[in-house]
Amino acid sequence: MRILPQKLLSWKIASLLVVFLSHGWVITESLPAQELGKKYAVIIGVEKYDPDELNQLSYAVDDAEALAAELTRLQFDVTVMTENAKLPQLKPNTAEKIIDVLKNRAAGLTAEDTLLLAFMGHGVQFAADKKQPAPDNDQDSDIQELYFCPEEARLQERDTLLSLSLVHKVLEASAAGRKLLIVDACRNDPQPQAKRRGKEVELEPVGRAVRTVPRGMLALFSCSQAESSREYPELQHGVFTAHVLKYLRGEADAAFYPENQLTLSELTHYVARETKDYVWKKDGKDQIPIAYGTITPWVLGKSAPRPANLDAPYNPTKVQQAQAAWARYLGRQRTEKTTQGLELVLIPPGKGVSQPYYLGKTEVTQAQYKKVTGKNPSYWATSGEGAARLAKLGLDDPAELLPVENVTWEEADAFCKKLTELEQAEGKIPAGYAYRLPLAVEWDHAAMISLERGGVELTERQLEPIAWFADNADYHAQPVARLRGSSLGIYDMLGNVTEWCLDEAPNQPNQRIHRGGAFTDSAEFCDAGRVASAPVDKRYNIHGLRVCLGPVPARGNMENQVAE
Repeated sequence: MRILPQKLLSWKIASLLVVFLSHGWVITESLPAQELGKKYAVIIGVEKYDPDELNQLSYAVDDAEALAAELTRLQFDVTVMTENAKLPQLKPNTAEKIIDVLKNRAAGLTAEDTLLLAFMGHGVQFAADKKQPAPDNDQDSDIQELYFCPEEARLQERDTLLSLSLVHKVLEASAAGRKLLIVDACRNDPQPQAKRRGKEVELEPVGRAVRTVPRGMLALFSCSQAESSREYPELQHGVFTAHVLKYLRGEADAAFYPENQLTLSELTHYVARETKDYVWKKDGKDQIPIAYGTITPWVLGKSAPRPANLDAPYNPTKVQQAQAAWARYLGRQRTEKTTQGLELVLIPPGKGVSQPYYLGKTEVTQAQYKKVTGKNPSYWATSGEGAARLAKLGLDDPAELLPVENVTWEEADAFCKKLTELEQAEGKIPAGYAYRLPLAVEWDHAAMISLERGGVELTERQLEPIAWFADNADYHAQPVARLRGSSLGIYDMLGNVTEWCLDEAPNQPNQRIHRGGAFTDSAEFCDAGRVASAPVDKRYNIHGLRVCLGPVPARGNMENQVAE
């Protein structure tokens, strides 16, 4: 038998708010929007499959968990089905298990209640399927069944797949007055190359999967017919899902938040506009989300207020609460770790700093520097000029413990650019951010929080528990994170090696600022408020660096800012 060329498609049903009301799609919101009854959601995320059947996905579980977090904040009662579920019945490995959870959640609701279903994972249509019947001259005559793929999906066994028609029936049978289904259809190739070469099943590009929508619901798809949904590593989500999350977090333009409310019509308008613009700017391709049904007056909840800045006076409880609030707001973690092993800590905005950023937990070590650049220029290294004195410390692996030093500003800047390149390839950098040296104002803000004080000089006795300086360092570099850390989770902001900043020295374009003092300095010079500078091409065995993951400053503008 001749095997036909394979036309393949992956349906990554991530966040799809679907509220179905009638034929076609109409947006009407002329009545006052109100929140009624209780709100329920079931979110399914699948990214790990049998590798002989389907390719693995990168962001389906992240999409599900991020959406669950936002809906929980909006007072939805959320059930999440992912591989991380603790209860066996909430692991989405079979179609039967998923549909049982959907039926149980949909039962017993009232006309005042809201029901939201969201699917994240692969989806397929089969070329051999007979088209669903449609009225003569109906534009929907090209519709055929669309299937969601649970973890144990087998393409030759239809009963291992979950049909969208069956999901529609569950929604239609529910008494809930408002029914949402968010679908992000990611048109990537679902099948491994080896499986396609010896193929028994022919898949087809996903076209329209909705002819009419059950009354009481609306469907918002991540792209229009014959388009592709896209996901980009820098977003760590599908483009559509990323903008759904951004809207729900209150990060959209103020125009999209009437009276600080999150409404379905504003969500639809915002996500359609921003998804289309993002993909066009990135790839010059079309991806235009489309809705089927009627959007009635519908409030999803209140927009998330931007957390307060972290300003003095500082104390551990206040600092850690601010970090947690900003982590939730950003949908990220309090600490981030690069593939090279650098750990960074979230710094909330505050005095002189308008946007959050991440700063290295420690100064960059010799091992971390070498992993990125292939070199270790340090004086205080087993291969450096200070090796003899270093041997007296008896360190098992000095490169893993000691900060890199003897680094010029130009080398420190190049290190950050290379790190950005490596992490972008792994998809681990948020849009609008880069690894770089901290701005002086960012360094100063983190230091003031770490010291829990204003820029007051510390005495020798106050410095000894937190900083390596002339009185306790024996005039050479010391292991990072050996002394007491701050409430931020940062170590050695003062002393050990002085840290390069991004800024030019005032009226000295060939010099750059460095902060914090070094192991050779007296307490007087290990002062968070002291600013020093040095030529960009000069190396000293007291100069090191601490990495910042922060907003990319506009050219010539040394202000902390982020691309919205």
